Amino acid sequence: MEQTDHFSLAPYFDIIYRHRLSSICALAVGSALTLLAAILIPSVYESTTLVMIQPQEVPSEYVSAPVTGHIRDRLQALSQIALSRTRLEQIITQYGLYGSRRRRGEPMDNIVDYMRRHIHIDIPEDPNNPPESRSASFTLGFDYTEAATAQRVTAQLADLFIDEDLRQRGNQAVATTAFLDEQLTKSRAALDAKAREIKNFKDRFQGSLPQDLEINLKMLGDLQSLLQSDSEALAALQEHRSQLERDLARAHEDKVTIVSASGQRSSASPEAALSLKETELAVLQAQNSDRHPDVVQTKAEIAALKDLIKHRSDGNEADSMSPDEIVLHKEMDTADVEQRRLDTEIPSLKQKIADYQRRVAETPAHEQQFAALTRDFSVLDADYQKLKNKKLEAQISQNLEQRQEGERFQVLDPANLPLVPEAPDRTILALGGMVFSVALAGALPFALFFTDSSFKDPEELRQELSVGVSAAIPELPEIEDNVPRRRALFRPLAISSACFFAGLGALVFYARGL
Repeated sequence: MEQTDHFSLAPYFDIIYRHRLSSICALAVGSALTLLAAILIPSVYESTTLVMIQPQEVPSEYVSAPVTGHIRDRLQALSQIALSRTRLEQIITQYGLYGSRRRRGEPMDNIVDYMRRHIHIDIPEDPNNPPESRSASFTLGFDYTEAATAQRVTAQLADLFIDEDLRQRGNQAVATTAFLDEQLTKSRAALDAKAREIKNFKDRFQGSLPQDLEINLKMLGDLQSLLQSDSEALAALQEHRSQLERDLARAHEDKVTIVSASGQRSSASPEAALSLKETELAVLQAQNSDRHPDVVQTKAEIAALKDLIKHRSDGNEADSMSPDEIVLHKEMDTADVEQRRLDTEIPSLKQKIADYQRRVAETPAHEQQFAALTRDFSVLDADYQKLKNKKLEAQISQNLEQRQEGERFQVLDPANLPLVPEAPDRTILALGGMVFSVALAGALPFALFFTDSSFKDPEELRQELSVGVSAAIPELPEIEDNVPRRRALFRPLAISSACFFAGLGALVFYARGL
């Protein structure tokens, strides 16, 4: 007949029964520690305050805010200062926080870090408020074992955030104004330097600048026309003067009659007659001696001619000149004056024409240089105007911050006095502790059973050694000694006591650290 195995709980109950003392000790220790934890762990109260960012009273399109960015970035920057070691140490000393930790001599840095972990900053997500918007709010909370102290510290922390935000905004507005003022001074100096460079360039190349090209071309055309006119006038004047000289010579020939050495009459001007007689005298002296009558006569005639010429030079020539000669002499004088003017003016015109031609030739190169200078000046001037406008905005923003009419933190809900502790939840703690104790008490016998290498029944011996068991001696309490039983009893009690006191010490240490 086929043998069928049936599931039975008896072996499991037997395991629990064998280690019933250890299970009971584990349950007792777990229950006791759970009860002590519910009693010893102090209540932690959380006080919160709601801080809202109040927009500035003047619209942002008129005055820009000195501080921009999302509230998370601002709070992160503010937390580094508002929650600094110095500030928190002052609060710890002022309100006597964490007395047990300080009495144990724990370093202040550790206490400050511990306090930071119990300060909570929560920024609620608002779907109607875009992330880039600066109009938002945040909740500031602090956990402590005393409700009133938690309330006061939370209010103090909110004041720290508000004061630090005002101080930072004011400092940033002042720093922005000072920076822009410094940059504006540098920009103005660069602009003035470029203006002086342009002025020096204009002074150096005056007349050959791009704006002078049209005038230079017009002046060059006028000068060339004037030079051509003067050249034609000079040629005509020279021809006219030559004609006057011929007319004046004929007039003198008609007036003066000089008797030559042959007794014939000849007519010539005194100067021409004098020249002729001097030539004739030279010929006679070459042929005859100075005492020859012809030589003597010629010398006499030469002396007479010289007296006549001298008489004319002394002012008496007008008395001896005819009206036609006077008119001719006046025209000659006028022609001489005009010729001298033209002889002076024509080289000057040529020099001016060369100068204007040089200016026109240099204009393209100067135009490029001047365009580069004016372009740089325009860029510097645009930067200067931008900086000037920004400085004006910064000054207005600074005045707004000084009057505390700008964007600022404002406490919307003051720090509350918590009536219900935030932690621990003693009901959950008790239930959880009891469940854990029961689970431990139920699991411990099986752990001891399966870790015990001794044989518990004949079946284990047969399976392990592959031998049959002839007989099993039952437990006979009347003939056994009680010492092993006491040792088996003392061992779980000692372990349970050690675990209890270790857990109790941990609870006390944790409770004192809060």
